[in-house]
Amino acid sequence: NSRFGIGVLSYFMIADEIEIVTRPMDRGQRPHPTLKVSIFGPGHLFRIEYLSSERPPGTSIKLFLRDGERAPSCVEELRRLLGIAEFETVASHGSQRERWEPGVLKPRVRPSWQTDGLDAHGTLVPCEDGDLVWCEHGGGLLVDGIYVRPAVRRGVFAGLGDGTLRGVVVNLTGPRAPERLSVDRRQVLSDES
Repeated sequence: NSRFGIGVLSYFMIADEIEIVTRPMDRGQRPHPTLKVSIFGPGHLFRIEYLSSERPPGTSIKLFLRDGERAPSCVEELRRLLGIAEFETVASHGSQRERWEPGVLKPRVRPSWQTDGLDAHGTLVPCEDGDLVWCEHGGGLLVDGIYVRPAVRRGVFAGLGDGTLRGVVVNLTGPRAPERLSVDRRQVLSDES
């Protein structure tokens, strides 16, 4: 979302609270103290705490999603949309829990009642850089690891006429990422990258 200039504030579209735990390293590869930042809303002050626990350098971010009967399960939504995570990603909701390893396509069979979402399963054969994965069943297009659909459906993106790739998952990242995406990042608006 940072490409649209709203950055971390977009988290509050789905979450009531954000918790960030981080332990940075300086240029000399020495770790700094562990910090915990709690943010209770876009218009609220935030709290920074030093944690006594020693942990390896790195950052984890927790989003505390809004309650309510209509709130989607973060696990189900990530299963549907996240194909290749850039960082280790863990989601839990009730008894459901799912983990994505960084840079590895998480196979998924799209349930018959869903009309949209990633569907790639069976034997998977990743290319060396991991941004192209041949798959026995299904396929799809990802931008930065997230499932998208092309608005322009010609050439290879035409698929079988429905704009869905078959036999391969293509992850467009970095300089290969498309220039234009819809605001919700679910649709590629141009076929140029």
